[in-house]
Amino acid sequence: MNAPTSCDVSPELTGDAGTRVRHSSPARFVARQPILDRSQRTFGYELLFRTTAESLFSAESSDTATKLLLDNVFLLGLDTVSDGHPVFMNCTRNILTGGMAALLPSERVVLEVLETVDPDDGVVQACVDLKAAGYRLALDDFTLAQFPHPLLPLADFVKVDFRLNTTSERGELARQLGSKGVHLVAEKVETQEDFEAALRMGYQYCQGFFFAKPKMMTARAVPAFKLNLLRIMREVCQPDFDASRLESTIKAETSVCFRLLNYLNTYAFSFRSEITSIRHALALLGESKVRQWLCLVVETAMGQDKPSELVVTCLIRARCCEQLAKSAGMPVFETDLFLTGMLSAIDAILDRPLEEILNELNVSHCIRSALIESKGPLHPLIAAVLALETGDWGEMSEMTLRAHLPERDLMDVYAKSLEWAQTVFRM
Repeated sequence: MNAPTSCDVSPELTGDAGTRVRHSSPARFVARQPILDRSQRTFGYELLFRTTAESLFSAESSDTATKLLLDNVFLLGLDTVSDGHPVFMNCTRNILTGGMAALLPSERVVLEVLETVDPDDGVVQACVDLKAAGYRLALDDFTLAQFPHPLLPLADFVKVDFRLNTTSERGELARQLGSKGVHLVAEKVETQEDFEAALRMGYQYCQGFFFAKPKMMTARAVPAFKLNLLRIMREVCQPDFDASRLESTIKAETSVCFRLLNYLNTYAFSFRSEITSIRHALALLGESKVRQWLCLVVETAMGQDKPSELVVTCLIRARCCEQLAKSAGMPVFETDLFLTGMLSAIDAILDRPLEEILNELNVSHCIRSALIESKGPLHPLIAAVLALETGDWGEMSEMTLRAHLPERDLMDVYAKSLEWAQTVFRM
């Protein structure tokens, strides 16, 4: 593997005189949290926003937050952040009544009315007008105490925070709201148990990262085809690269042969002639790219029976970590960082303990330290990407600081990684 023999290496600080590079204007961040339907298919994303480490927004500054979020969406492109799915955007009173909400296309956006918005006559009239213009409305953090709510007859979605409500309250909310004909969204769903409970109660959608965690952590049989895929992954992770042995292993799994050749013959590559064999592909790609693309192909194949969002998430993490290597002064770790991102949710793909899987794959000490022990030179980068995913801005700032990574670089690379992952997944 293209990595130093020791992982106890501190990346070089970027900038003059050992200082961290800073930009004249503040970095802006857009995180997206997936909303999945009852079949665990991606229905949409809620967009979250932050500017700087100090701007963990209070109610007084939430107008500014939403306005800047709108600006960021215009800059990044709605297609990039949404991948064609609806996006949920938080709206304050001023955003609703001041006409800002109407800047985005009604067919692509769900306007989420924050729980802090007083549903006075002005707000109700603004929502009536927005509904007439084709916009869908969601009520955020709804509780039993809010009945009767003036905006409930206008709402298309009602979101219930599973952390802030007891099991009985969640069920009662589902019962009462279900009779109103609205779509119910369970928020902060972080475990498979909560997801299954939400389905039993009648919630149509769930928001959270429950899909990125294994369903069970007990010993279970791995399907035969996944065992073949694991054998390929094991070869990919070996420090001593053996192209002949790798070719033989790949040829034993037809689905991987097809996927790999299909990927390489697409517009994502610029080879002069069509690739017709595995040996030809290995020779053209070279060791580093072989490791990356086989890891991608194998994990995509292994995740066929999982929510597509899980595979896309792994692709985004892998690409983002790889592309951040240079900014963090760690170009020698590019391949290891790509593999770290791809393996970061393999426990959810196989429903087995992560440590057990990594032992079988015999991954490098660097990757293992980052994923199991939260240590080593790779950990701050993967941790920063994970924090950005969840909108944990404090953790993100701490990890980018530890990685000597300019925050702006993280958002720039993350946005490009979203687009890259969407393109690759479609292929």
